[in-house]
Amino acid sequence: MAEGPRKFGKPPLVEVYCEFVFMPAGGERWQGLRVCEFLRRIGGQYPNQEMLALGSGQTHLHDEDDSEPFGVVDLDSPYPLFRFRSEDGSTIVQVGENLLVVNQLPPYYGWGNFFPRIIEALEGYLNIWGPTYVAQAFLHYIDRVEVPEREFALKDYFNLVPVLPEGFDRPFTNLMLSMDLEGCGKGDVLSVSIRQDTAINPDGNAFLFNWDYGSTAPIPLDTGLDGIAEWLEVAHGCCWDFFQAIFTDRCIALFEPTR
Repeated sequence: MAEGPRKFGKPPLVEVYCEFVFMPAGGERWQGLRVCEFLRRIGGQYPNQEMLALGSGQTHLHDEDDSEPFGVVDLDSPYPLFRFRSEDGSTIVQVGENLLVVNQLPPYYGWGNFFPRIIEALEGYLNIWGPTYVAQAFLHYIDRVEVPEREFALKDYFNLVPVLPEGFDRPFTNLMLSMDLEGCGKGDVLSVSIRQDTAINPDGNAFLFNWDYGSTAPIPLDTGLDGIAEWLEVAHGCCWDFFQAIFTDRCIALFEPTR
């Protein structure tokens, strides 16, 4: 995770993304051709568009002015996916049948910049497709930590380490840990996993951290975006608190805190 009360010169973030699964209005089929309208709402920030489709039946998708098509719609696929990228490719909005995903790759300018992008995309989706409620919501973080040492004690860098039985406290490799924790919101779940990875530096070690925060109960839309925005803030805050707790000061120093 790359941002909270502290800023980092070298944040460990690989990717952060939000995923929302919607319950459509009763009996209504998802209207893929309305993606053009969605694009007009956010398109100024996402000039690069592509269509990921399955199946064989395809048609070109045009805007209302009958200009050049920006993608190909697969009419046979139940889950066509439209992908819109920012000019630098770091921010991505993906729209599919009852699905919205907003991704952020490095450079990551903090939650304060990513959060408005999520809200903008959500507002566009809700206004155009008008779902009944958010069936599931997820906030995912992927961090990569490069430890510049070949041999070291895990507890020097991480506060979450395996406890080996007496007589087996010896060096080991291929570390993998995972767990589900009660989230910070009612019914939410925080899933955390650590996996040792191939290091860029042959004299060091690398570890991938996945933080997956999800709702297990629907999020109503009777107050518009307020309920989703509140859930996002709780999810981010919970992940950030665990991020700070899991890394020691020695590890945090690798991220070059600026304040």
